[in-house]
Amino acid sequence: MLAIRERLRAKLETSLKINSAASAAWEREIGEAGDRLEEVRQELRPEYDNIIEYNNQQLRDELIPLYVQMIDLFTAKMHLAEASTRTHFPALVEFVELWQRTFRRALPRRVAEQISANEKRLLPLYDDLEKNFERLQSVLKQ
Repeated sequence: MLAIRERLRAKLETSLKINSAASAAWEREIGEAGDRLEEVRQELRPEYDNIIEYNNQQLRDELIPLYVQMIDLFTAKMHLAEASTRTHFPALVEFVELWQRTFRRALPRRVAEQISANEKRLLPLYDDLEKNFERLQSVLKQ
């Protein structure tokens, strides 16, 4: 599960870097457009819209399935999980369920805004996984 988490983290951090660089480039190009502002916007919009579309597709087709893989692994190996880790299982399931409903348009936008599917809710799980991994590594070294 920790390896899946690290894979997710790397992909999300890459996405954040790209979004930040794209935002800066957009601002710069729009700032330099002068009296051609609308023309430049129309030229650039498809390229920048592709970034958003890619991010959305990646979330749906790649990232959420990795979270599902975590749920499946958790379910199959629940008997090996520490008690502290098991307490985080419902948050992981809820996170995935909210995103899946959102993708299937089975969660109205206003409801989705009230029930945030934010990865920050999974930080305690990630911390617990890292702590237990490090503890077990230490035990194995001894």
